[in-house]
Amino acid sequence: ESIETCTDNEVILFLGLSLVLRALLYFTRGEVEPGERAMARANEVYLPTGATVMIPNFLAVQAEVLIKAGRIDEAEGLIDQALAILEQSRENWCLAMVLATKATILSLRQDQEAENYMLRVIDTLDTQQAEGLRMLLRQKGLPLP
Repeated sequence: ESIETCTDNEVILFLGLSLVLRALLYFTRGEVEPGERAMARANEVYLPTGATVMIPNFLAVQAEVLIKAGRIDEAEGLIDQALAILEQSRENWCLAMVLATKATILSLRQDQEAENYMLRVIDTLDTQQAEGLRMLLRQKGLPLP
């Protein structure tokens, strides 16, 4: 019985992950509504497994698309969720990207806290020696040294 349960959970985990990847594909194309539908289905399947691997990154991509669509409040909710997951899981490989998205949101609102988030982005990039991500964030228009 335990083996069947584990096997079932592995299948669900991979199904959920594939749904998340489908949502990511839509979001990277800028297709908000199909991406949201795919992410909602992924959340139904993936999140109940307890897995958080890559979720903060996917939430950041979704938030960036929502920012472009002018849905700043929704984007901030997703980024706050991503930050909470990162804090709990300590999965920090995408921390700089999540922080940069939060900084963008705060900057759009002309919130003074945006600068603090940008400093955290720079510190994270330096600590992780993430030059590739630094270049990507520069291409997105972030003023990074």
